[in-house]
Amino acid sequence: MSIHKYDTTNGTRYRVRWRDHSGAMQSKSVGTLAEARILDAQVKVGHTPTQAPTIARAGGVLLGDWIVDWFRLNAASWSVTTRKQRKWICDKWIFPFISDQPVALIRRRTILEYRQRILEAGATEKTTNSVLAVLSAAISSAVDEDLLEANPILEMRRLRVTPTSRRALSVSEVEEIRRWMPTSRDEIIISLLAYAGLRPAEVCGLKWRHITDRFIIVEQSAQAGQIRPTKTGSSRSIRICDELARDITEYGRGADDELVVSGERGGILHWKNWFRRVWVPAAKYAHVKATPYDLRHTFVSLCLHSGMTIPEVASAVGHANPTMTLNTYAHVYAESQHATRLSLDEAIRAARTQRAAKRRDAEPALA
Repeated sequence: MSIHKYDTTNGTRYRVRWRDHSGAMQSKSVGTLAEARILDAQVKVGHTPTQAPTIARAGGVLLGDWIVDWFRLNAASWSVTTRKQRKWICDKWIFPFISDQPVALIRRRTILEYRQRILEAGATEKTTNSVLAVLSAAISSAVDEDLLEANPILEMRRLRVTPTSRRALSVSEVEEIRRWMPTSRDEIIISLLAYAGLRPAEVCGLKWRHITDRFIIVEQSAQAGQIRPTKTGSSRSIRICDELARDITEYGRGADDELVVSGERGGILHWKNWFRRVWVPAAKYAHVKATPYDLRHTFVSLCLHSGMTIPEVASAVGHANPTMTLNTYAHVYAESQHATRLSLDEAIRAARTQRAAKRRDAEPALA
């Protein structure tokens, strides 16, 4: 099978040549390279030119071109993070592998072969499921435009993903990291992550009007330098334990519409810069290998060990449903059922008392 370009008095043409089942040479001429590619692809999968009405219907559209147009028309309705994630998926896992596939010829086998290729290229099962979800959305849009009869991905099962075991720090580890924070702003960030379970984006979007005497109201987050709704689009209330209340009091309250934490020059804190400049050195000095998100897992662990139920924990951390919480923290929940109940305040207080004692013991040696 081959495609040959040639010129005529009426312009450029493309001839596709192949051998049929009897071995005889066959050929067909078309007016565009896109049509030639579609015809060539059809012959490869066993179709004959007389079975190819899809050439005209697809208009010579290749998948890569279609996704570019689909992205352009729909990206404005997506959140900033969704737009960035989908762009990354397209650039890394779709365009290099399947962009030259004619839309009209996408079949179940096409997707199965493509899925195997990206798995062999290093994509995890979780990443592969995410990639196929984005690809499925684009293909469904092509179906709506009559470029394809059906979306084969909709009939495929997602790959099984082994649940990731979440790392929860001990309160002592949290306090050690907090000890190495350079400013009171950085200390309160650690407290809000570990003792209220806020997501990093929720910490950056938190304003003083959201903090009452007893509760933190989480109803917005900061993404890409803009205030937006929370990840789930809903709000929630988190009870403030006594030790966290003390941290907030020591930090000092600002005006209601001010951000609780802000960048060094004001405005929304740039989380990646904070992670690199503040978190990484502090975690290194504390000899704790962890990410800021691990502090949220610590909060869940503390809640479960205090005796809170799965639905109560799900509500506190803003999960879509209790099943998600149980699936994610099944090992922590099982462990908590056999442990002595300890409230958040008791756990935090014990770690802080222990740290203060160690500091006192070390003072004579430093004198």
